[in-house]
Amino acid sequence: HYRKDIDALRGLSVLLVVVYHAFPEILPGGFIGVDIFFVISGYLITSMIFLSIENNDFSLREFYSRRIKRLFPALITVLLFALILGWLVLFPEEYHQLGTHISKSVIFFLNFELINEAGYFDVESHYKPLLNLWTLSVEEQYYLFWPILILLFLKLKINPIFILSLIFILSLSANLYYSKNYSEIVFFHTLTRFWQLTAGSLLAVWLMKQKFSQNINNNKVMMFIGLTLIAFSAFWIDNQMIYPGFLAIIPVIGSLLIIISNTRLSQYGGLVKLGLISYPLYLWHWVIISFLY
Repeated sequence: HYRKDIDALRGLSVLLVVVYHAFPEILPGGFIGVDIFFVISGYLITSMIFLSIENNDFSLREFYSRRIKRLFPALITVLLFALILGWLVLFPEEYHQLGTHISKSVIFFLNFELINEAGYFDVESHYKPLLNLWTLSVEEQYYLFWPILILLFLKLKINPIFILSLIFILSLSANLYYSKNYSEIVFFHTLTRFWQLTAGSLLAVWLMKQKFSQNINNNKVMMFIGLTLIAFSAFWIDNQMIYPGFLAIIPVIGSLLIIISNTRLSQYGGLVKLGLISYPLYLWHWVIISFLY
């Protein structure tokens, strides 16, 4: 069933990112909104896949078709806007880089392109209008192989939770091991980000298998703990710290707790509406901020 609280959490995550990009001195750790995005995405996409499988109406073609219909109209619009405005205001070398970023964004490979360039927190990042689209690349790389693995393991009568656990352990281990010496690579790399998406996927599988969601209903204490962890991360973590690393575990746990809590409130302070437009808002905000710089 539709859950307003998850849309509110999505709204909170995009709000953190937008405020951080616009006013980093106010919210030094607002970039953790990306981590929340990943957890939500892993949870929702895995829940939808398993529900479709249970109803015997899951189709890979339909799955990828829905992803294309959801992502590409807004994405292509933003890319065309950047291409036209870039032609008017950028120097040739800058425009060449923008073209490279557009081509990599379309095939969801931008995160690997950025690994070879300046870091996310460098001053130069302000002059990359499509920098924020690296998160789409990570998500779509996950969505590309995860449904196929689910079908494969179910056909072999193997619980997909095993492969999820393996991916989670390998990705988190790589994140923790490499973050100290390769912070820029770890920030963008698929391998060191998959554990966040997988955390949401593991939660979805666990809740469905255990029917745990029926036992936890409107747990406001759990929601408050989750919000506290997210708020602590957003205000305490900053771009001078090693990240993701161990610190990324805090907002991930906070996000998982909020999803588990299944809390229903009378008001969400406008976060639900923000969550409903989170995708186009996320796409557009950095492009505008970057060109303003």
